[in-house]
This record gives sequence, structure tokens and C-alpha cells, in this order.
Amino acid sequence: MQRVLQTLAQLYFYKRKMLEFFGDSMTTYPFQASQLEIICGPMMCGKSAELIARLDKFDYTYHTYQIFKPSTDTRDGDKVISRRGNQCLPAIVVDDKNTDDFYSKLNEDTHIIVFDETQFFSPSYIFVIENLR
Repeated sequence: MQRVLQTLAQLYFYKRKMLEFFGDSMTTYPFQASQLEIICGPMMCGKSAELIARLDKFDYTYHTYQIFKPSTDTRDGDKVISRRGNQCLPAIVVDDKNTDDFYSKLNEDTHIIVFDETQFFSPSYIFVIENLR
């Protein structure tokens, strides 16, 4: 029991320190604004399963997300599919060369923007990602 109380006290201490550092932004968003995360690895290693697991957490919060995939990736249509976990999420297919197509389909109230299969996007999308802050 003493160990549990000690652990709870440590958690409370760290939470207070984080609130002092991040301020009110920590209570509204569990992640830092303009954060870039990359999931990479060889084929069939579970990248899509990891992506779906990370996004699954946001289904229970008020955070909205959009998944974009390039039109040249025709394997799964308009879905991101994890073959390991037999899970899928809807995705928005955009022209991989025309960034205006992405901007026209992006909702203003989206908190999290996901690009699936980024190797198929043209280099012009680097500019898009840099300006999504």
C-alpha cells in the first residue's frame, strides 16, 4: 500500500510539473501542436496496425482526424487496412501530384492529419507538410 501511495505521489508531482511547463495547452490537447510522427519499416511489419492503434485512441475524445492516401495506391481503395489485425479505417484519396486536391478535401476543424503511403506522394507535398503548423 505504501508503494502505491508513493507512486501516486510521484505521478501527481510530474503532472503538476507538466502543467507548469505546458500551461493550459496540456489540458486541451494530449500532444504538442505541429508534431510530426513517422511510422516506418519494411513491408508486413505492422505499420498500418500501429497507425490504426494510435488513431483508435482519438475515437473516444473530441479530437478529429483525417487520413489521406495517394491515388496511385490502389490496393485497398479508400481504406487503410491492417492485414495483421484485420482492422480498417476510412481514408480520403487525393491526387498525389496536385496539392490543391488535398487542400480542397481538408476540413478546418481537423486536429490530426495523417498521410498514408507517403512514398507515393510527389515532393510538392513536403511544402504542404511544412506549412501545416
